[in-house]
Amino acid sequence: MGYLTGYSIYNKLGFTTQVGNIIQIGKNETRPQFKRGMYTIAFLKQKNTITKDSIPLLQILDTIRTIRKIPDARLEELCKRLLLVIKSVTDKPTLARLAMKYPPSTRALLGALLEELGSPTITIPLLKTLNPITTYRSGRFSNPRGNGTSDETTRKKELFRQALQATSDQLQILPIYVEKDYWVTMVPHELFHADDIGKDIIF
Repeated sequence: MGYLTGYSIYNKLGFTTQVGNIIQIGKNETRPQFKRGMYTIAFLKQKNTITKDSIPLLQILDTIRTIRKIPDARLEELCKRLLLVIKSVTDKPTLARLAMKYPPSTRALLGALLEELGSPTITIPLLKTLNPITTYRSGRFSNPRGNGTSDETTRKKELFRQALQATSDQLQILPIYVEKDYWVTMVPHELFHADDIGKDIIF
């Protein structure tokens, strides 16, 4: 079983009006790309089980994963649009669960967007998978030692925010503004450059 992703979904969800000549298909088992007429058929490996109900959620997650590849749009505007798309999702817990099998950058950005939408409890499992081991202070990474507070949840959320902001700065991504300032996210720089990120995309 497969589903359309890539440009087809960017257009459907309102992220771009462009129509590319590459048709991407998400599948559990992929194959080499091939040409059919003027189109190139490429495959994106999907680690989650693909079902009729999960396809719309997987398409959203694929969009988050490849957000920097969407043409002719600023990241701030893309993230604003993502907020509207995710807000319309009725089963946000399942969206977060499916994100567990996506790269850390996808999990981090989804977590930030869900928190902005007022769903902080849904972000807790995402936070745990990121397991931030560094904080960002004055442009440098340092080891977290804790601040003596008994509120472990607050401390972890702050570490999470700092790690995400660090990556935002590293990637030179401007903050997202949706009615109020809030932090833009990806993953800590060392996670973003991990060897396994992006290898599942087949072109």
